[in-house]
This record gives sequence, C-alpha cells and structure tokens, in this order.
Amino acid sequence: MKKTEVVREDHPIVKRKIDKSLKLSVKEGSYASLAIAVGPSYFSPFALILGATTSQIGILSAFANLLPGVSQFISLNKFKENSKKKEILWRITLAFALLFGLIACGLLFLRNVPYVIWGVIGIVGLFHFINGPVGNYWFVWMGSLVPADRRGRYFSNRTKVTQTFGLVGMILSAVLLDFTKKYGSVVGQTTAYTIFGFCFLFMIAFFIRMRSNVLLNKQYEPHMKIKKRERISLKTFLKHEPKTPFGHFVLFNSFFKLSMAIASPLFVVYMLRELNFSYTWLIAISIGNTLFQVLFLPTLGKLSDKYGNINLTRFSCLLISFIPLIWFSSIFFVSHGLIFRLYLLLSTSLLYGFGGAGLLLATRTYAYDSNGYANRKYALPYMNLFVGIGVFIGALIGALIALFNIPIIGTLPFIFLISFLLRLGVTIVGWKKLKEVRKVTAFRPRYFIKEFHPLHNLVTEVHGFNNHNYKVVHHI
Repeated sequence: MKKTEVVREDHPIVKRKIDKSLKLSVKEGSYASLAIAVGPSYFSPFALILGATTSQIGILSAFANLLPGVSQFISLNKFKENSKKKEILWRITLAFALLFGLIACGLLFLRNVPYVIWGVIGIVGLFHFINGPVGNYWFVWMGSLVPADRRGRYFSNRTKVTQTFGLVGMILSAVLLDFTKKYGSVVGQTTAYTIFGFCFLFMIAFFIRMRSNVLLNKQYEPHMKIKKRERISLKTFLKHEPKTPFGHFVLFNSFFKLSMAIASPLFVVYMLRELNFSYTWLIAISIGNTLFQVLFLPTLGKLSDKYGNINLTRFSCLLISFIPLIWFSSIFFVSHGLIFRLYLLLSTSLLYGFGGAGLLLATRTYAYDSNGYANRKYALPYMNLFVGIGVFIGALIGALIALFNIPIIGTLPFIFLISFLLRLGVTIVGWKKLKEVRKVTAFRPRYFIKEFHPLHNLVTEVHGFNNHNYKVVHHI
C-alpha cells in the first residue's frame, strides 16, 4: 500500500497538483456541459416524439425534480471521508449509461411495442436519482482546491467557457434534429428518422461524458476530515425551522416552485405540438434564457450583496410570475410567424433571465446567510428535498388538469393562466412574511440605472465555498 505524506497547502508539489487540476476542470466542465446539452436536455422532446401525452410529460418532470432531492437527502448520511471523486465518477458513468436504455426505448417504439413511454419515464427518473448528489460532492471537492482570493475570477472564467460549449452543443443538436426530421418527411418516415436523430445524440452524449470523466479522474483530490458536531436530523429540522426566517423561506420557495411546476414542463409541449415550433426555435428560446441570465448576473450579484437576498427574491418571483401569462397571450395572435416567435423569445428570455438567475442566486446565498457554519451542509439538501416535493406536486397538478378538455381557450393556455395566478398569489402572500437575516441597505429603484452593466464581470455561485463543515488535508 502506497503511503502518503501530509503537507501544507503551500507545498510546491501540492500547488502544482492544484494548478493542474484547476486547468483540467475547465476542460472537464466543457465536455460535461456539451454532453448535457446534447443528451439530458432533450429528455422531454424525446418523450414527445415517442407519443407521450401532456399528462405524461408532467409526470416525467415531477419525478425528474423530486428524485434528485430525495437522493441528496439519502446521501447526507453517507457523507463520509471517503473519496468524493470515486463517488462522482461511478454515479456519472451509471447515469449516462442509462441513455442506452432510452435508445432501446426508441427502437422498441418503432417496433410498435406498447407502453414504451413508461419505460422512458422510469429511466429518466433513475437518471436524476443517481445523478442527484453529484453537484454537492463536486461543490465540496472544488471548494477544497480553489484559493479564496481566486474563486470569483476562476469560476467566472470556468462558467463562461463551459456555457459556451453548452450553447454550441444545443445549437448543433437542434440543427441535427431538424435535419433528420426534414429528411424523414421527404422519404415518408418523419418519426423514425427523428427518433434516429435523438438516439445518435444520446450515444454521442455518453461518449462525450466519458471523456469528461477521464479528465475528472486526473484531478487532484485532497483528503477531507468531516467534523461530526452539530448534525441536524430531519426531525429536528421539521421541529425548529418552520419558526425561523429560513423555515419561512423554505416554505415560500416550495410553494412558489409548486406554482411554477404546474406549467413549466408543458411549455415544451405547447411549442412543439400546439405552435409547431422547430427544434431550432425550441432551443433558441432556451439559449435566450441562458444568455440573459449571464447578462443579468453581475447586476444581481451586486443587488444581493447590497440590498439582501429577500429583496432579490421578491423581484425575481414577481417577474417569473408573468412568464406563463406571456405564453397565455399567444392565443390572441392570428399568425405564428417570425414576429410572434421573436415576441415569445425576447419577452420570456428577459423575464426569466432576470427572475430565474435572481431566484437561483438568492436561494443559495440566503441558505448560507441563515445557517451557522456547522449547519450549512444540511440546509441546502433539506431545502432541495422540500422544493423537490413542491415541484413534484405542482407537476402532477398540471398533468391532472391536462387530462381535461378546456373549451374556448384550450387546455394548455388554461394551465398557464392558473400557474400565473398561483405564482402571483404566492409572491404577494410571501412578500411581507420573508425576513432578511443580515443588515442591508434599503432598496432604491435607481440602482438598476446606476449599476446595470451587462458585460462587466460575469459572476457565478461562489458564495459559500468556504462554508462546508470539513477540514482539508493535503498530501503528496
């Protein structure tokens, strides 16, 4: 057995290992982002081409959002001093190997095998369950490598590079799917060729992710000694947290995500089936959301620091509330041409660019602000569990409503209207109940005029990288 020598962080060999690993992490993240863009991001469109109903898409989304939180909760009790790298590697490998199960489902569908769609829902759910804890493990691992004074610059640069690869992957994959669909329509086999396109993308996603794993395996991992003091059980969390500001925040977040989930999974169905959008336009709207999030992040980060996460949460939720109303308004358009599509692209991207990024940032930072040093390890997984339950219930509500035929306006627009009213209602009710846990400056609207510089200093979720309850032990 090879012995290791415990050394200081500033040891020359350790510094070389860390520098090499941080460079590798950018490459690894680029491959990972590309794999996700051409694989898992197409789960719902793939289910639709296999004949999934609107209700089945809602059920797929329900389990895809619930199971990661459950998996993270289960993994808390297994958060030991063993290698996080090994845990990440086997989970990623197993999860992406399931893509071949989706390929098999596509081929079985072409052979007219019944109930294939339930196999797809099961495989997608299992994918998210296995992959659920990976983010937490990676978060801890990278927090032990990146020096505190470099985190902002490093993760900003890493995010820009990985998001670029992801966007390129989304564009190329959408073009490929539109090509296979168009060629299939020429030869009279549109469905078959479109399924072949999806199968090809899933296979490519697996091999790209395995390349990412090779780079991940080369990265240096220090030993981590977990401190066992002040553990919080779920029973204790349920008993005490509902009375605290963080408990109110978790409750609000869960109900708001519930109201979002009623409609959000069905936007894809509406675009592809009701509006007859191409895959390119479907991905264009997704890319628009991502680009506007990147543009707004600098402003949102400063807003969070100066005016607090509760103000950010309020304004973000208010904007997100109007997104389903935008989709509902589409029923008043006679033509679905270029102007109509640009209207949906720009309006939804602007609202979600600010609102989505703001809510994500505020949720993470408020969890760290509200919890003591030893408790932060438990705060996020517990919150994710309850938010996952909220999303699960919301998606099932949307799936249930989709079973009915709503006259005049249509079933999907009716679901969008319900989601809008519930989002707005939860936001209004929670507006005064949410409390900031640190001293902040009173918000002034002119902040947006003075501080909005979209292309200046992209920021990422670097808050809290020092806040894990462990001790890092470097070795050579």
